[in-house]
Amino acid sequence: MRNKKMKKIWGLTTAVILAASSIMAGCGNSQTAKETQPAPVQESSAAAESKVSDAQETEEAQKQAGAKTLVVYSNTDEAGAKAMEDVGKEIGIEVTVVRLNGGGEVTDRIMAEKNNPTADIVYGINHIGFARLKAADCLQPFTPVWDDKVESGLKDPDGYYYGVGISAVLLAYNPEAAGDNAPADWTDLWTKPEWKGKYFVNPSTSGGTTQLVLSGILTRYRDDNGELGISQEGWDAIAAYYQNAYIQQEGDDFFAMLTKGDIWAGQN
Repeated sequence: MRNKKMKKIWGLTTAVILAASSIMAGCGNSQTAKETQPAPVQESSAAAESKVSDAQETEEAQKQAGAKTLVVYSNTDEAGAKAMEDVGKEIGIEVTVVRLNGGGEVTDRIMAEKNNPTADIVYGINHIGFARLKAADCLQPFTPVWDDKVESGLKDPDGYYYGVGISAVLLAYNPEAAGDNAPADWTDLWTKPEWKGKYFVNPSTSGGTTQLVLSGILTRYRDDNGELGISQEGWDAIAAYYQNAYIQQEGDDFFAMLTKGDIWAGQN
């Protein structure tokens, strides 16, 4: 299992639903928004690098001692990582979870380490990331004992990755702040002047959620003759999406700003 020449990374994903037209989640009243907490900050790049190095050294030592080990690359939060490590202890496996900042970074790391992989399992990125990894020959197929419990549409037909949950990517908004301007579609954000500067956008495109939002917009503009299969109108729509947004600044708290009405909406 630890043969470095083997494409032996296993994939567990969360299948994501993103409406190309409109999936909206009203945040309700201010109290509801206050009770919603943002996802915990992921480990810094330096911390993740250190953990990768430590995982390699620990795994080699445990391998020599005949111990069972697993290294997991994931975009999970701290609680999720601890849960995996705790369950590993219960069944006699030393699990090391390397938390990276967003599904895009997880995918890029796996691809960069294709010829000398550290991870045994990649967990939590979306199906688009896994499709990239499969196409790049970074994964090894496997069949878990719970294979028959996963619907065919939520797993790779060739057994390279399996869905363990479904999440909806939503355009969340504060109805008290938006008032009569509640969005009917993502396109309202950049086509209606009252929304200019009122929706929150993270400038980084490395996150899996952001990538799904952008792909959900771009798929409306399929054109086999266009750049990357997208018409110029589609690329112009993405440019307008960013140009008319409130771009996240260091220290910004999306949910706090949404509650106060400083911004009206954002992906969630």
